[in-house]
Amino acid sequence: MSNKLEQQPADRQNLTPEELATLSLCWESWEQAVSTPARRIVRAKLHLVFLLVRYGGLRLREVLEMPVTACLDRQSGLLSVPGENARDIMLPMGCMQHFRRILSLPEAEQADFLALDTGFIRRKFYAVAELCGLPPQKAAPRALRYARGLELLSLHVPLSMVQKYLGQPGAAKTFFLNFAGGDVKSHVLDRARERSRSRDNVLAGIVTSIRLGLRRAELEISVASKLVLYAQTSLDRVQDLDLGEHRQVISFHIPSSRIVLTLDHVPTSLHNCLEATVTGLHADSVEGFASTVLCDGTPLHADLDWGRLDSAELYEGRRVWLHFAASSVEIDD
Repeated sequence: MSNKLEQQPADRQNLTPEELATLSLCWESWEQAVSTPARRIVRAKLHLVFLLVRYGGLRLREVLEMPVTACLDRQSGLLSVPGENARDIMLPMGCMQHFRRILSLPEAEQADFLALDTGFIRRKFYAVAELCGLPPQKAAPRALRYARGLELLSLHVPLSMVQKYLGQPGAAKTFFLNFAGGDVKSHVLDRARERSRSRDNVLAGIVTSIRLGLRRAELEISVASKLVLYAQTSLDRVQDLDLGEHRQVISFHIPSSRIVLTLDHVPTSLHNCLEATVTGLHADSVEGFASTVLCDGTPLHADLDWGRLDSAELYEGRRVWLHFAASSVEIDD
């Protein structure tokens, strides 16, 4: 069961800030609630693993392979994570007392201090969660790692910095974007919508390919598992947004006035063509707009010159196609 929970946290709800605080306090109490020195050492090891996942956002594998005493500056809280996704992160000063206390143990100097079985670790994570009345799956190591990412986003840390904090390469960013039922994706979109007009079409996706021209760049953006669209922007814009690496998560919008709606799948010179279903029509005698939804549930609005359409042919539930140029896709900051 633990493997399934580890690989499918996207179906779970993440811990709230209050629940994270409760869980952290529960771990502190649990570590101390033993009488024998040997058991106290084991619980201190497990608590250290929790702290590194909870506050450092580390993968369980990274924790177990890391010589913590050599990698952590106990005064500043700077943690140098080695390995394939090497990075430097700052741990919150409020939790450093626990790191200092545990790492001051003589046993912590041993190279195999954190040589623990992963199955054993997960069982203890679940057990401590149950002690404080939380669903075990919400306190699994990977769920806690991504909960840390959500926590940083709520503190207005830019998404790109959060992903660097978590050491996310490639497709792992897609997983993070959809974690906790899409909470991260919703957070990105909410931020973008705050800066946009109410009827702008705001989306988020993963840059899967970049093609450079003499003056402009073309970005291939994966919005859903089977939904890909293209955007064009200046070379300076690519540099400003630090889009040199593929797999970056971005938010963008498509002005509704730049979308052409057709009732049939007809060829045009516009790069993007998305199939959609009409969910609503809004118009006066001159102008209006159609509300549509894509196959993955993404809503898009398209402005209409109402006099050019036969209302009998356009109705709710009608399948339509939305065409727009790659240059119409505007990348957000």
